[in-house]
Amino acid sequence: EHYVLPPDNYIVIDFDIRGEDGEKNMEMNRKAAEQFPPTYGEYSKSGGGIHLHYIYNGDLDALSRVYGDNIEIKVFRGNAALRRRLSYCNSIFIATISAGLPLKGEKKMLNTVEVQDEKHLRARIKNCLLKKHHGHTAPEVNYIYETLETAYRNDVQYDVSDMRKAIKAFCLHSTNQLIRVIRCLNS
Repeated sequence: EHYVLPPDNYIVIDFDIRGEDGEKNMEMNRKAAEQFPPTYGEYSKSGGGIHLHYIYNGDLDALSRVYGDNIEIKVFRGNAALRRRLSYCNSIFIATISAGLPLKGEKKMLNTVEVQDEKHLRARIKNCLLKKHHGHTAPEVNYIYETLETAYRNDVQYDVSDMRKAIKAFCLHSTNQLIRVIRCLNS
């Protein structure tokens, strides 16, 4: 195990989503990580979590440390070191990211109260189509997917099938992650 002092604008998005057994679930974490721009990534020491590495082009002090449930944004300020113990990784260069991450003071990525009925669900989807949450197609599509999943898990009665055509057209505007957003749409 080694410790590395990363540059000030370095962040790691840490996926620790757990399955029904309470253990980090590799497949669930991989699926969540696929919604982010391609970058250097690796499995955690346990083998179930995933770490995506980025250079963040923005105000790190304004960046929230929580993306969602069991997804954390790690920022390395001052003498904070990055602990390294390589298990399995890809061979992609570390990408730069400047948008799509929550800022401090913003609402948590998913708020089940706001999806209490179809009207709220439709409003959230429309805002995603206008890129009001994240500013980029892939994270907005992911947000639509997570919102629908949350509504389903909370037994919200809804039918937004008439919005599918607009969502599909929105997905087709993705320049970097077209296959990923179409996969998300079809799931």
